Amino acid sequence: MPPSTAATSTSFRCSPTEARRKKYLFTGGHLHSPAVVITRSGSIELPASLDGLRIAVEKGHASHEVLERSKPAARLIDFVDTEAALRAVSTGEADAYIGMLAVAHYYIEQLHLINLTVRKHFDADLSAMAIAVNQNQPVLHSILRKAMMFVSDDEGNALIRRNLPAIVGIPGEHFRLTATEQAWLLSHGPIRMGYDQAFYPLSYTNPNHQAEGYSIELFRLLRDKTGLTVDETAGPWSSVLKKALGGDLDVLVAAARTPQRHEQLLFVGPYLSAPTVIVTRSNYQQVWNLAEFNGRKLALLKEHFLHDRIRKDYPTIQLVEVATQEDALSLVAAGSADVAIGNLHAVNRLIQSRFLGSLYIAGHVPEGDSELYLGVSKKSPELAAILRRALDALTPEEIVAAKNRWLDTVYAPAKPEPDIATLAGPPAAALLTLLIGGAWSARLLRRERQARRTAEASLAERAQRLMAANARLETLASTAARRLRRSAASLHDNLNLLRDTATSDGRDDVPAALERLYESDGQIGHVLADLERLSSGTQVSLPQETVDISALVQALWPKLTESHATLQTVQLDCAPDIRMQGDPVLLRGVLFSLLSRAIAHVRPQAAAWVKVRASATGRGFEVCDNGPGLSPAEASALSGAVAQPDSRGKGSLEPDGDTDLSIAMWLTHRYGGDISIVPQDSGGTCFRITLGAPA
Repeated sequence: MPPSTAATSTSFRCSPTEARRKKYLFTGGHLHSPAVVITRSGSIELPASLDGLRIAVEKGHASHEVLERSKPAARLIDFVDTEAALRAVSTGEADAYIGMLAVAHYYIEQLHLINLTVRKHFDADLSAMAIAVNQNQPVLHSILRKAMMFVSDDEGNALIRRNLPAIVGIPGEHFRLTATEQAWLLSHGPIRMGYDQAFYPLSYTNPNHQAEGYSIELFRLLRDKTGLTVDETAGPWSSVLKKALGGDLDVLVAAARTPQRHEQLLFVGPYLSAPTVIVTRSNYQQVWNLAEFNGRKLALLKEHFLHDRIRKDYPTIQLVEVATQEDALSLVAAGSADVAIGNLHAVNRLIQSRFLGSLYIAGHVPEGDSELYLGVSKKSPELAAILRRALDALTPEEIVAAKNRWLDTVYAPAKPEPDIATLAGPPAAALLTLLIGGAWSARLLRRERQARRTAEASLAERAQRLMAANARLETLASTAARRLRRSAASLHDNLNLLRDTATSDGRDDVPAALERLYESDGQIGHVLADLERLSSGTQVSLPQETVDISALVQALWPKLTESHATLQTVQLDCAPDIRMQGDPVLLRGVLFSLLSRAIAHVRPQAAAWVKVRASATGRGFEVCDNGPGLSPAEASALSGAVAQPDSRGKGSLEPDGDTDLSIAMWLTHRYGGDISIVPQDSGGTCFRITLGAPA
């Protein structure tokens, strides 16, 4: 904040802005941290203009001035300080907060505002904090400026480490270790990581004695980003937790945060949140509160994060502590315990694999969600800072891919209904039951009729789409057949000419070459016949199976080497494990055409690249290049190419002669999907293929 009056000579925490520089003298910045946008986790879209969003700002803060000038469509709400502004975002009173990352992260950590997340960098000059001096005090300004020159970088960094939490990264920004971080990792040696060996699918040891699970995969993504060398230690949860609290481990994965653990561990995350569910035998009623089990036995993991809370809130419940989640469910199934609790993902997988029919999820613990963190030893704050930045640098695609591999449980808890007898008394309850039963039967009948009508309409719509797709394929097949025949005929003519004009030394080799051509032409003939059959109007239905897009790209890339001389200068960047439901032949054709086009259009430079990644919607993939890109006219022409009918009313195959793109467009529409142009900051062209659903 700037000095409020002339009597106040200085302010030690003031961000220089254009308007403030007209009133105050500023020293060099003593704290530098990027400006960021912070919202509730997964709460809102963030348009670039922030149009209509309620932005929480500190009264008198530099962000107010900057936002009024650069984002006039945003609604600014003043709060007395940073704490109040961030609390307003956490409770929903405001949509977002904009300010310095270091300051915001400090308050988020101190106030435990775990539902807030850094969304993106804010492009404005709010990244420095300096000392502001009234313009009538130039001597004081000179003294302070010179004094700051004698504060070394080491002293400044020590102050920051002592008073601020480790700076987090910004989503979507490239991750890179600082020189200081690299030196620390080099001096520390291998990172000792511990995990629960029986917490499937979050962390476990497989039959080959290897660590696997969602938390393990996430940690390995961080390891790969940071270049960590890791020594893994597995064991029962209580054992690895004891080692972490005793300083024998550097980091513990899949750890819930408690006040007691917070005294000895630094928590990075949370990276996953799931309900803590209540498990009973299948013949038991639904559960709305653990108080229903007062006086009964509850099985739970030894050192479970809810242990102390249950002991305090339900003192008559008899706690039975076990080594693994499976042991807890086994006690309930055998009748040795009345109920068990555990993480939704772990419990659901165990019920499916071992206790199907005997146990079920009867409810969840209110305000008892299992939020998983990385627990880092307080002896290694540098490691916590590195992991926190790396976690924030993970892309949504990386996180979604890991979740799709390991987590498939969705929990939709029922709500308790009031008892009829309680509301109306026993006689009225009987009558109400009869009336409700009749109404319910009628309601079910209406639902069945509506479902049947919906299914019939959906079937008719799908039939129409298939007929339209077959019509588009007819045009593609006919055109492809004509092109293949022209190419084959031209090749025959050239070889015959070679035979007639070749010298005597080479003439003997020509018949053998022609024989090989005729043999291959026989195979081409079969393909042409199939294509012409398709173009005659025969309906074709497409198979549906899981297609590994990433594997297809890797398989096609060497084949493209033979047809593009510039490929040696082009780098392929293909995201792993892109999987879609569809026809592998058609998807292979789409990929081959788009990759071929991308390679042909990149700039002839050493830094040329082609990228393949999953689309943000999860319903397709994108093929991008850093070529010269499309002009607005070209983009418009390409966008409308499919919609323009030809003389037969079936659509023009080629947008401005771009054969590769035309084939990709027709194959995509034949599949019932869509192809669109996606803008990208790095220039070039990016095509998004949108399909029905991910695998």
